[in-house]
Amino acid sequence: MNPLICNAINEQHLLQLWWEGGARIVQPHAYGINTKGNEMLRCWQVSGYSRRDGNKKWKPILVDHAHSFEILDDTFETHFEYRMNDKHMIQIFAQIVL
Repeated sequence: MNPLICNAINEQHLLQLWWEGGARIVQPHAYGINTKGNEMLRCWQVSGYSRRDGNKKWKPILVDHAHSFEILDDTFETHFEYRMNDKHMIQIFAQIVL
């Protein structure tokens, strides 16, 4: 479990990370273990690199495939499409509570 990701979620701060070849800035909403047993971050990408489908959409990021996590000073409002208790996670370490 990565406490930095948990802090970003709990304080609703933007998070910068490197994943699939580039830096991304995301709004982290939920973090836990997915149904395949991997640590996963459910986030809304607001800017940065995207290999195929653009940013500005929900991303399930496998934490083991990402690196260089950094909490940014900017905060965010919960995305209107967000739903608590992500059905793709069997254990949740941190999530935005509505």
